[in-house]
Amino acid sequence: MFELLPALYLQSKGEAVAKAGSFNLAQRHFQDGWWPYEVLERVRATWPRTRNRPLEIAASAVRNPWVAVRAWARLPSASPQPVRPLLSADCLTALQELARRMVKGTR
Repeated sequence: MFELLPALYLQSKGEAVAKAGSFNLAQRHFQDGWWPYEVLERVRATWPRTRNRPLEIAASAVRNPWVAVRAWARLPSASPQPVRPLLSADCLTALQELARRMVKGTR
């Protein structure tokens, strides 16, 4: 849910902004710590675009895509090779710290 944090942060500050536009605005508030979102942007751009028919069928069958995704996540799989080096422990730690800073900034 890290994708929602910039919009939620800005909205808590009284700035009505859509999720799509929130990244550029929130980046101005956290310039020094924004790099994990840049990594996630590279991951999104690098991730192979393939349809996952079994996941689509499962989501349709249960009528709740979150249940299907949760079940699918329990199956053994690895992230695609071009993406793997980007998803580091340092990136996750920095993203968590940035989330803490956003929450702290709303108080």
